[in-house]
Formats: sequence, structure tokens, C-alpha cells
Amino acid sequence: MTEKGIIVACPQKYEHLLLNNITFLRNNNCNLPIEIWEIGKEISDNIRLTLNLFDNISFQNVLNYSNNPNHWKGFQIKTFMLYHNKFKHVLLMDADTSFYKNPEFIFNNPNYINTGTYFFHDLPFWTFNLKNAIDDKNFIPPNKFFSLDFFNKRKTFIKSLLPSKPHNFPSLWNYIYDSNPPLNPVLEALQDSGVVFINRDLHKNSIEFIHYLNTYHKITYQFVAGDKETFWLGILMANNNYYFHPQFPQQVKRKITHFYNNEPFWKHK
Repeated sequence: MTEKGIIVACPQKYEHLLLNNITFLRNNNCNLPIEIWEIGKEISDNIRLTLNLFDNISFQNVLNYSNNPNHWKGFQIKTFMLYHNKFKHVLLMDADTSFYKNPEFIFNNPNYINTGTYFFHDLPFWTFNLKNAIDDKNFIPPNKFFSLDFFNKRKTFIKSLLPSKPHNFPSLWNYIYDSNPPLNPVLEALQDSGVVFINRDLHKNSIEFIHYLNTYHKITYQFVAGDKETFWLGILMANNNYYFHPQFPQQVKRKITHFYNNEPFWKHK
């Protein structure tokens, strides 16, 4: 097993972004091996040839690991490649993630060393706002964020995974275990999985649960937004620990941008 590496899934629509991002990493002294994952043939020949000019680039295909590759088309491919890659310390990134600096320093962060994880918060934008539904039984919610019925079904799903509240359950989601629905808005999304650092040796059991939640994505994704929350949920299901970067991202020129020590660290396209 290789010590450290980057894994990234790349649908063709993001191949030019991925090329730009890898070029930036290599030009900024990040020489970690990179596994680029596809399902079938997703990257064009020209981009593949250009990517192969870099050192330590390899291509992996879900076809070689699964008899049902179409099952993994979507957000769930990210946890599939987390399960099957060859690295001990993994930086999982989206193809449309752009860094402002070499991200390797996170592997030396004390919080990563202690927990084997380094996660980032999602933009604190999506919230459940249930006051109208609580006050008016005839209220018709415009979407799930105002729906008391959906909120309760989501609570039931999360509690089916974690019947007892773990001691390290995120406080921003304490409402999951409250008897009554919240009168004030509460966060629906917690994690941004555009960048995920994880020690696979330390989190073998966690990754089994993460993989399980995404194997059954047709159920899981009804209640959480894609793969995002499955990382910390899987870790809690395994009775392990995790770490979230304390600073929330900001919108900078319409890009969701994450900061480290008050300096831009990474962003979405």
C-alpha cells in the first residue's frame, strides 16, 4: 500500500478543469501519486495523453472492480474509489476542486494525525425552516426544507443508523435527537465532500460503513445530499472520531471558497 495519494473521479465534462488542477498541483510541489477514476471511457484521448505526461498519474476504472458499474455512476463513485484505492493516507477531491496551495500540509495537521480525518463544512445556506408547518397544520410546504413530514422521516433515518446519540455527534445536528421539531431554522447540510482527507488504516471499519451507505444510495440519498454526510455518519457508525475544520466556507465571486488561517485554500469551480 502506497503511503499517501490523491484520488479523483473525472466525468468528461470536468476533464479540462481536472487538467488545470493537476497542472497547478504539480507546479506547486505537490508530487503525490494521483489515481484518476472513470466508469468505462469518460476522459477524451487528448486529455488522457496530456495527463500521462505528468509523473505519478494512473487511471483506474470501476469496470475492473464491479460487475455492476452503472450502479456507481453519481456521487457514490467517490466512496467506491475510497474503498478500492491503493493509498494509506488519502486526499479525495472532486475534479472541479481548485487549490490555492499545495494541500499536503493537512496530513501533518495534529487534528488529522489524532483522528485520521480532516473534513470541511458545507456552506451554511441550506436550512430546515419548519415554523409555518408547526403553526399551521394546513400549511403546504414549497419544498423539503419547509416540510415537517420530510424532516421527521429524515430524523428517523439518521436515528436508524445511530439509535443512541454518540458523544461526538455534531452539535449543529443536535435537533435529530430532540423530541420536538425546532422552532428556529437549523442546518440541513454539514459536510462539503469536495475535499476529504482520511487515513484508511485508522478508518477501515468506518470505510466499510461509508461504502455501505453509498452502496444503498437510492435510500441514503433520499435523506442526505449525495455522499456528503455519509463520511462522518459512517465514522460514527463505526464508533470512531473525526475532525471538522472550524471555519465555514464563503461565497467569493460566486465560488464556494474554503479558507485556512484566513487565506483561501480551495474552491469549487
